[in-house]
Amino acid sequence: LASVATPDSPASRFHTGTINTLYNDPPKRGIDIVDELHHYFKSHYCPSRMRLVTVSSEPLQTQLENADAAFGNISAGSGACQAERRTFAEPPPYTPGRMAKWIAIEGTEPRPSLWIQWALPDMTKEFRAQPVAYLVHVLSYTGVDSLTRMLQDSLGLATSVSVFNDMDSAGTRLFYVVYLTKVGRERADLVLDVVFAYLATVLRRGIDEDLYSTLADVSRLEWDWKEPSAPMGAASGYAERMTRLPAHNLLTGDYLIERPNASLVSRLLSMLRPERMNVALVDQDAESHGLFRENEVRTLPHYGVKFSVQELSKILPGAMSLWTSWLDARRGGVVANGFA
Repeated sequence: LASVATPDSPASRFHTGTINTLYNDPPKRGIDIVDELHHYFKSHYCPSRMRLVTVSSEPLQTQLENADAAFGNISAGSGACQAERRTFAEPPPYTPGRMAKWIAIEGTEPRPSLWIQWALPDMTKEFRAQPVAYLVHVLSYTGVDSLTRMLQDSLGLATSVSVFNDMDSAGTRLFYVVYLTKVGRERADLVLDVVFAYLATVLRRGIDEDLYSTLADVSRLEWDWKEPSAPMGAASGYAERMTRLPAHNLLTGDYLIERPNASLVSRLLSMLRPERMNVALVDQDAESHGLFRENEVRTLPHYGVKFSVQELSKILPGAMSLWTSWLDARRGGVVANGFA
């Protein structure tokens, strides 16, 4: 899914690193790894870019004195290091030409799966509202007449469902993953029909403020009863959060819904549209099942995974227009009671 992002965006690049990417290949391109590491160090390792956390039974004043003795003489660093930290908002990873794609992937697991990825704006600064948490709950809810129950029990299209998101300055990626039965693999189009019929229903009912409030209460309850982290994990976690959260929100910023924003949730919900998504069908027997359909079969660099990319409208003619008509049929707003 990342491979179809804008090539100039870091979101499309290989992030893991191998002996070839880190050692064998760079000299062939005239790159000196040691020089590059020195350059990276000078550009990023300076006080304005660093965060320090200590966890100890010693008095705070003693910890501060020890920290000053160990780190107080670090130089201010280069001008590049002192400059404002770069974001990855530009270029946008998923422009209109990079969405509404159908990706067939030859997987490594015996069970097939259907991945839906929606491209949403960066929500990292909206941590007090946690709007994506509402979307995740609505999509992953497993109660009576839920989307999950419909796909698994009523239609027998899925064995399980997973919902998660990935958020950074390049944007928010919301993933809805359906692990398919044999029938589901053969009728991936029906799975998508059900998902968008469900989203249309949620849109018509509007944002349930009572549900949002309940999610906020649950987040507070879970926070109040959360066990303390081990010292090493606590130090590491706080140091990372200090790079993106205000000091007074370090403890709660990633956990609590402190300021519910139903209007923001409604805006995000309205973005869960076919033209803002990419769909991937992952099947261990993709080639024998004819998923590549005589299209160009690519091999993902470094992973060796075979895949093909087509316009979603070519694989499922008329489907996007149908889904859009459902979503636009009747829009809801914010309601006191509606969806649970």
